[in-house]
Amino acid sequence: MKRVSVQVATHLLPEERDKLDEVVKDYNFKSRYQLIQAIVRTFLKTVAPQEGEFVCKDIEEMFEGYETASLADYDTVKRGTSI
Repeated sequence: MKRVSVQVATHLLPEERDKLDEVVKDYNFKSRYQLIQAIVRTFLKTVAPQEGEFVCKDIEEMFEGYETASLADYDTVKRGTSI
């Protein structure tokens, strides 16, 4: 079976890009791509864990509330608060 992958792109503000680059450097990721891939895979494991797969409660809590958030919620949310 041939494995097919897709690329997911997003736009970031320059300050978000700079912060992302700091995280890449501080946590020894090879690239922005590798960091974003890890975040997406962690999210998918959290919302749809495989049978027998353990998801840390702290990770689950990181993503709580985002499944029902609207665009307006994202535009008005303040750093350090949850939706």
